[in-house]
Amino acid sequence: MAWSSICCPKEVGGLGVRRLYDISMALVSKLGWLLYKRPADLLVKALLVKYLKNQHLLNAKKKPGASWLWQGILKASVILEKGLYFLIKGGAQVDVWKDPWLPFIPSFKPFTRVTDGLPPPNMMVFDSIDQHLRLWKVDLIKDLFDASSSQAILATPLPSSQEEVEDIAMWRLSKKE
Repeated sequence: MAWSSICCPKEVGGLGVRRLYDISMALVSKLGWLLYKRPADLLVKALLVKYLKNQHLLNAKKKPGASWLWQGILKASVILEKGLYFLIKGGAQVDVWKDPWLPFIPSFKPFTRVTDGLPPPNMMVFDSIDQHLRLWKVDLIKDLFDASSSQAILATPLPSSQEEVEDIAMWRLSKKE
């Protein structure tokens, strides 16, 4: 019996043995998830200070001399890319173009409408919110983004008070996806 068939679920004739690589990737990606969900933990603080320095894991690049743990987290971040997005509260920590923040768009990122030149770089979601009214800047959004992205952004609710300003990491995929 081939190893590939041994690792198939029992329902399809395999033995249901799990691949060690898959288990390892799942556990290391969970460490990556902790970087977003538990920033006060000592291990997380150490990793954030050493490797991320004010950027999100999904935007991090491999650094020479990085620990095996960090290299594993970066390798497993492809799993996080499939379902991680940010629930916008204030938008100050989320880059419009680089970070996933639109759960109703498959890539979680908006598409640009700007045809004359490049879209503004390093634009944070915060910049597209009227901070006094706590509403989206409709004209700016319609100028920068294509129709489907604009529609998804304008359908994204914002908190009514400025007290909730910390963006929240969320997971969109279910266990079956």
